[in-house]
Amino acid sequence: MIILGGGLSGLAAGIRHARFGQPTLILEKHIRPGGLNSYYHRQGMLFETGLHAMTNFAPAGVKNLPLNRLFRQLKLSRKSFETHEQIGSEIIFPQVSLRFSNDFSELRGDISRKFPDSAAGFDRLTELVRAYDPFQVRPWVSARRQISEFISDQLLVDMLLCPLMIYGNSQEHDMDLGQFVIMFQAVFLEGFFRPGGTMKDFLDLLLKHYQELGGEIR
Repeated sequence: MIILGGGLSGLAAGIRHARFGQPTLILEKHIRPGGLNSYYHRQGMLFETGLHAMTNFAPAGVKNLPLNRLFRQLKLSRKSFETHEQIGSEIIFPQVSLRFSNDFSELRGDISRKFPDSAAGFDRLTELVRAYDPFQVRPWVSARRQISEFISDQLLVDMLLCPLMIYGNSQEHDMDLGQFVIMFQAVFLEGFFRPGGTMKDFLDLLLKHYQELGGEIR
């Protein structure tokens, strides 16, 4: 198996393949792995490049959440993986701002205060997100149109879409409903975190595990 790219996804795919005893080679054009989450040294200091945070935070004991399922698939100890949850994030538009954190009630409360007429619609949208299976094969469905059926205030619609489209969408102005559900869960319901220590520490852990399973990287 040849995997193109040694970013987080490439390393995870390599580990999953190599742990079944299959010959696995990762080809990475950079001098070090990491992809969009790499690092460099300058004058003795470590500088990280790429995303400032990772999505889908999960406490160590909650087995069914994506982060912990991934660790089980990679045969890595979740309990030894230190994480730091976000203190808080803010969606800032010229007219208004919305704060959110890994406590979903903070976003719900801010919407109730600043968009009181849309609070009930936001609750119904959240129920849809929790019940929707984004991995079932369906034709493309406009997330913006679906959200607008619950929320008439287009400013709030834009504010909810903004961070989700930045983190996981390649289209302008709209996104597929399934992708919206995935990103809503990842950003708003589960939230942001950073690995403890540095991104280099995390990459070193993944690379060491991959190579111990017999994987090769060039």
